Amino acid sequence: SNNRCTNRCSSISSSYTSFRSRYNLKNFREWRQSERASALFLDSIAPCLFVTMILVIFGGFFTAFTVELKTPFGSLGEKSHSFFGLAGRLAACTPHPTAITTIFGQVTYIMFAMVFVLLHLALLLAFWAGQVPVDKLVRARTAARTLLAWSALDVVVLSMIVTLLEMSTSNFVYLNGADRHWVETLTGHDPGHQGLDVHITLGPGTYILSIAALAHYFVSYVVMGKMSAAIEKHERGDDIATELASSPV
Repeated sequence: SNNRCTNRCSSISSSYTSFRSRYNLKNFREWRQSERASALFLDSIAPCLFVTMILVIFGGFFTAFTVELKTPFGSLGEKSHSFFGLAGRLAACTPHPTAITTIFGQVTYIMFAMVFVLLHLALLLAFWAGQVPVDKLVRARTAARTLLAWSALDVVVLSMIVTLLEMSTSNFVYLNGADRHWVETLTGHDPGHQGLDVHITLGPGTYILSIAALAHYFVSYVVMGKMSAAIEKHERGDDIATELASSPV
């Protein structure tokens, strides 16, 4: 048994050595830590910021989800909603569509779900392109931190998905024994206790905005770290104006 275990370990070690030799993992790690890899990573930041902005904008117009109401007697119809379209539909869901509270809810939804995210990405893109003056970096960082805290796209997407899943598993119209017997008599099949089935289908808008929310989180972490580093250089008296004008800090 011990000999088999030793032979097995030797075989695994030999396979790993062969794998490293074939794919040259040591050189790959050295390349990853090289200046070239760092430059490629930094060069990808600006496209990532721009693409994330595009995803947020276009994702808001694509269908986010579709709701279909089904009963034992058949479907009552279905309705699709986008994120931007849902903002306009909020007023129709209240008895007072022109009330201040309704308008405030619509404005809050649009601002925190979309506008603040786009403003934050635009500010980071301006900094990365060297368009923020050196003496304005501290204010820019404060504004970026505030906009990041107010950017709630991830919260909106996640809460929407959770709410839709809860709706799809809820029993809004419960059928007791007498109701089930009556429905079975009319339809010819047992409907169970579910009198109203809410069928939810997530659309491409939800997936696009989910990717945008993740991209926004990771790219913000990198760029805001560079912004803080630039401010520290400036406070130490280092000249960073040339660096900001020519390349990312």
